[in-house]
Amino acid sequence: MTRALRPEDISEDDLQVPQSGPYRILFVCGKRDESAPLLSHLERTSGGDLTFRPCATISEALSVLKGTVIDLIVLAQDVAAGQEFSGLRRVRAIYPNLPGIILSNTNNHSLAGSAKDENAQDFIITSPSSPIELIKLRLLCSIQRIRTEQSVRSIALNEKFILRSMVDEAPLMFARLDQSFCLCDCNRNFEEALKQRRAQLRGRSIFDLIPAFSIEEVEALFSGEQLYRKKIIMADRDVYWNCFGWTFSKRNPDEKENIIVAIDVTQEVELNMFREEFMASVIHDVRNPILGQEKVLSALVRSDANFSREEINTYLVKLRNSNLQLLNLLSTLVDSYRLEWGTASPSASGTDLNEVIQQQVDEFECLAMLSEKRLVVECADDLPAATIDHPSAYRLVANLVHNALQNAPAKTEIVISTDKKDRSVRVQVTNHGPPLKAGEKNKVFQRFSKMTDSGRFRANSSGLGLYFCKQTVDRCGGTIDFVSDADGTTFTVTLPIAKG
Repeated sequence: MTRALRPEDISEDDLQVPQSGPYRILFVCGKRDESAPLLSHLERTSGGDLTFRPCATISEALSVLKGTVIDLIVLAQDVAAGQEFSGLRRVRAIYPNLPGIILSNTNNHSLAGSAKDENAQDFIITSPSSPIELIKLRLLCSIQRIRTEQSVRSIALNEKFILRSMVDEAPLMFARLDQSFCLCDCNRNFEEALKQRRAQLRGRSIFDLIPAFSIEEVEALFSGEQLYRKKIIMADRDVYWNCFGWTFSKRNPDEKENIIVAIDVTQEVELNMFREEFMASVIHDVRNPILGQEKVLSALVRSDANFSREEINTYLVKLRNSNLQLLNLLSTLVDSYRLEWGTASPSASGTDLNEVIQQQVDEFECLAMLSEKRLVVECADDLPAATIDHPSAYRLVANLVHNALQNAPAKTEIVISTDKKDRSVRVQVTNHGPPLKAGEKNKVFQRFSKMTDSGRFRANSSGLGLYFCKQTVDRCGGTIDFVSDADGTTFTVTLPIAKG
């Protein structure tokens, strides 16, 4: 698909010519007698639209140019054979963009072609027999043409600057490719996405810069198709782009280039993935406790059931523990979602962690007894309040204790301790289960990680408990870490001491 700019795409407002003041002309007279009357006549009849600065030699002209802004230089020197444009060359060597007009006293018309090669804006033949008014008109016509050309060039440069600014500042990634799919240019966002300077990117193949692109995809892109959620690996991180492209012709119809526009939709994709994982986890983890409750309740309501009071109490305890786990799961899911997307606000209020731990031990005591494990509390006296709100502290301790209960073997102790260290309050939860495998340690605090401390997949876990702990502790300005060896696994949380 080839797109061309149409005349109707440009409005009149885009074509405004900036107003300019008097045109400043440096007039190099040389030794020619006829140049003085011409200069005098121009000064009298210009009406203030032109201002003149006369000088005798090129050396004097170069001195003037050092301290004066000049719009045009007119060279009216004697022309010696082979030296026709030496003065213009000297000026252009220092001021390459200064327009220049040659006034020649020779009738050698072949010099006009040479003047064009020297980039002179005009070549006017003067002689004593030439009417001064005609020379004046030729000179004024040349000046007006130069003024128009400069205005057009100024507009073009301004438009190019505006367009470049728009492309560079746009919240998109732009890349321009040649016919061989090598990068000609790009904008700042593309440069930052690839983490390389623009100069390092130019001339390189798009397939070298982004190996995830195939030639079939790029060709399809330039034929009008679009790439949605294209997965690209950058700096060991998966990013996702929506890509659009088209082909355009330059002045030569056979010479084409290609444009790629990409939008980074990584956050949108990750959000969708999070929602899918979130829903899958909710459905899976809520279903199991409910099914267990349904079986217990079905047994209790059977008409032929003959349970003792002790058996009924046992069933009721199981129902209560199942409900506690379900509530813990739902609270963790909701809190993790809020932490992930920034809807939870950090709190500087102080909380007594010893009190929170005792509440959790009371709630988990029955579950620990049924699983043949024992909770041991070793809390320091006079423990200062920690910088964490009570609901977050409650969820934090609950997840640490619940994680320990899931991983500790039967007939073992789970030790929960607190103490003060430097300017922080420290909480440690230790279980004596198998050590965590070295390759799985970096996954412990990841969202939806369902690895046990021994590195085995745990099907009945939401994979959010320790992730929630990490998010909560980070939000409060603390730290969380663990040590896992043959003696067991110990999670350590440090939180700043509350002020006041």
